[in-house]
Amino acid sequence: LFLKLTFFRWMNTAVVIYIITDFEDYLTVRSLRQVQAVIFGDAITSPIIRTLNLATLFKQHVIARYAPCQEKVNQYFLGKPWYPAERYADMTKSLFLALFYSVLFPAGLFITCVGYAFIYVVDKYSLLKSWRTPAEIEDDVTKIAHGHMFFAIFCHAFMSMVIFSQYPFDNICPSVLHPEPLPEELLAAKGVGER
Repeated sequence: LFLKLTFFRWMNTAVVIYIITDFEDYLTVRSLRQVQAVIFGDAITSPIIRTLNLATLFKQHVIARYAPCQEKVNQYFLGKPWYPAERYADMTKSLFLALFYSVLFPAGLFITCVGYAFIYVVDKYSLLKSWRTPAEIEDDVTKIAHGHMFFAIFCHAFMSMVIFSQYPFDNICPSVLHPEPLPEELLAAKGVGER
């Protein structure tokens, strides 16, 4: 479950944006705002929506009043089930996204840092107040998540290399090694090509 969640979340957030963006549009305001919106959504919007959980609140405060028996009322107040694999996939996705675009949008690292602090507070509240108490959890997911974080750092290094080697920011001036050919009028005025 964890590997599938991580793979598809990484692809949907970082890689798809990279693929659909044209080479010349990497540094446009529209492209950077798109990346910023995804990073901000991971950092702030997603944890708020996950914590509010309006459906559960509606069941607990409205539907539970009309439950036929106490056992049914208790089911509404058990809390929402949560899975460590889902939480780790979400955290590695945020890190991967920030590292993937850190060359083009370095402020994303700071937004992700603030988002991690916010997610810590929100998840701690949810774990203590609103989520269901889980059964015993093994540390297999944690060990795999550490490997994913190292892979995210490798992808950061690779994407930095790709972006700097393609360097989409230098199309402003002609190259020194390959200057643009001079128009025929200038060549004729300089006497080039005449014998």
